[in-house]
Amino acid sequence: MMRSIQLLSMCLICAAGASAALGQDGPAVTPEQIKQAEEVMKKTQEMGPWENNTQVIEEATDKIFEQQGWNSEADQFTRTIMRDISKIPPWEPVKRQEVFLDAFSERFGLTHDQRTQFGNDLQREGMTLTIKHFKDIIPVALDAAQTRAKQEPFTAEQVQEWSYRLKPLMDDGLDSIQRVSTRLEKTMTPGQRGKLRTGKASFIRRHRDVDKMMANRKAGKW
Repeated sequence: MMRSIQLLSMCLICAAGASAALGQDGPAVTPEQIKQAEEVMKKTQEMGPWENNTQVIEEATDKIFEQQGWNSEADQFTRTIMRDISKIPPWEPVKRQEVFLDAFSERFGLTHDQRTQFGNDLQREGMTLTIKHFKDIIPVALDAAQTRAKQEPFTAEQVQEWSYRLKPLMDDGLDSIQRVSTRLEKTMTPGQRGKLRTGKASFIRRHRDVDKMMANRKAGKW
């Protein structure tokens, strides 16, 4: 949960500078939203050396992958990307995006034009999601960062509240991935397309498993 909050919050900080490059259809970002998102990152930096937080995140993520049986080749590829991105602090979003795009492009053999389109589509969808769900992302992100900064464990009540707030974001996030992948598929060769569809099926399965976990959290089971 911390990983997705950090990535989405950083997307908002970058949105103002990127919106001009994306054109008139890019989502609007207000100065107040930028200020609040920067406050989240400030609190994240107060959590201490990032490598210490990485260890906590990685141990928790490994447990989830093991418990859910996410052990297919596509699952493990995703886990490797997550591990590589986790090493980079969330206040360095450009580096994180490059690591992801490099790995994704290599796996699916993307051309320069495909990579550019894919990166722009991801950025646009990420900004749109962040702005649409801003009122829920920011309180959750601040609460999580402040708790970790105080070196306190998350409570069942916190996780229950976060699950309620972030469920709509999860649903919209799946729709975003479907749109981005569908657009990318149109530019692909049959070989690329088949590999992408296998990866997308793996992603959807993990998404459904997370959805079930969130339903349990909403019911107070943690």
